[in-house]
Amino acid sequence: MFLAKNGEEACAMVRAYLPELMLVDVAMPTMNGYEVCENVKTDPLTQDIPIIMVTAKNEIEDVERAFDIGAMDYIRKPFDPRELIVRVRTALELKHSSDALHRWTRKMSRELELAGSFQRTLMSTAPFLTQEIEVRIAYRPSLDVGGDVFDIIPLSDGRICVYASDICGHGVAQAMLSSMVKATLAELIPNLAHAGVSAICAQLHRRFREQIEDPSLYATVFICILDPATNQAQCLNCGHPSPIRLGPDHEVQKDIFNEKGGFPIGLAVADDSPCSEEDKVDWEMVQGSSLFIYTDGLTEARHKDTNRECGKEKLIKFSEEVCKDDTITDPSSEVFEMIKRAGYRLDDDCTGVFIQLVDPESVVASEKIPCILSAIPDIAMKASQKLGGRAWPEKVVTLVELLIIEHCTNVLDHGAPPENSFINMQLRVSENICKLLFVDKGRKWGHERRLAQASFPRQESERGRGLTILKRIANFIEIHRRNNENIIFYTVPRNLAF
Repeated sequence: MFLAKNGEEACAMVRAYLPELMLVDVAMPTMNGYEVCENVKTDPLTQDIPIIMVTAKNEIEDVERAFDIGAMDYIRKPFDPRELIVRVRTALELKHSSDALHRWTRKMSRELELAGSFQRTLMSTAPFLTQEIEVRIAYRPSLDVGGDVFDIIPLSDGRICVYASDICGHGVAQAMLSSMVKATLAELIPNLAHAGVSAICAQLHRRFREQIEDPSLYATVFICILDPATNQAQCLNCGHPSPIRLGPDHEVQKDIFNEKGGFPIGLAVADDSPCSEEDKVDWEMVQGSSLFIYTDGLTEARHKDTNRECGKEKLIKFSEEVCKDDTITDPSSEVFEMIKRAGYRLDDDCTGVFIQLVDPESVVASEKIPCILSAIPDIAMKASQKLGGRAWPEKVVTLVELLIIEHCTNVLDHGAPPENSFINMQLRVSENICKLLFVDKGRKWGHERRLAQASFPRQESERGRGLTILKRIANFIEIHRRNNENIIFYTVPRNLAF
């Protein structure tokens, strides 16, 4: 126990010793008790120390002032020592309980942060890019952990399975369930894709009910298996919001997914098989069309001023706008940003999955470039000439040719692709942007790190020059690795100022 003679000494001692409790007399020289209390409570180092004010005053205003500036309790002079002991004991018990709660809160916050970090490694938002299709995902959990789940799973026969799911409710249990659903579907989809989406969902439902006893827990799912070779898709909606279908003109098309469908996965009222073959929708995809799959966190986002929900009509409007703007590379993320710019709060778990079929009319070149240095310039020139045939500026055409040469040279220099392999290249063009997709079977060689280093003057050597050129030509560079292949995506604007 420490005793201070005046207010200034009390403030100095409390910072030096950080006591568990302070008894502060209101009437003190140099600084009165109220000033000492304010001083302690405004300092982050000492603000949690409980203070009992000791006063001879009986006015209610003095008591109110003590509480207003942060005192925990007060006692009037003269006081019974037993009363003081009781008040001190109560204050210390509350302090210890509060400290324990703060420790638990920090521990839980840290554990949730770690769980969220682990979950985000499972919920990869990496896009799926091929010469026929682009799938891009945006994801935003409401907490460190979330209940939404999604994935893109390539199948051995060339088809692609895409799904999004939403676990009912919020919290740690829902996050654990979402991980379970993802792991289960990762097993079921490759093994049951031949039997169709209804077989996958029926088996998922049975697994869900076997492992989860709580009847209030269930999951909505939208799943589709796409065949880029035939433009055929089979889809099944199990209680999920109906996706938005956009035509090649980027206008919304008739909703064909709300006419059929099954119960949510795991719903207790459903029988052993909540969906059947009759519930699926067969859809013939039109080249250049899009499908936007989303969870209800987007439509249920509420406006910060009016508290009104965003709703599906606004989501359709935003989806049409992002598809019509050919300079937008990631439409899913842009829809999220448009919702926020419109004043809506994304308070729930939110997922958006944009599936876009490449329009063959946009493809100006599709080449298999041999991994031979001497073959690269001629193929790059021919591809860029086709871009020039679309009335693009000559300067930009020349720079695209240079980009192709420098990229392929870097693959040979750093990626060590297998002998007799090829670099697959596709060049697509729209009104304001051209896109280049490269796929090679070389090793992973740290594209991102090398590109970052290319910003520094020391990289302007003959050996590092190409990476710097790539960064100056392309206004967007995306690098991924999937199935032992490097996938690199560039965009070059028509109005490029090099």
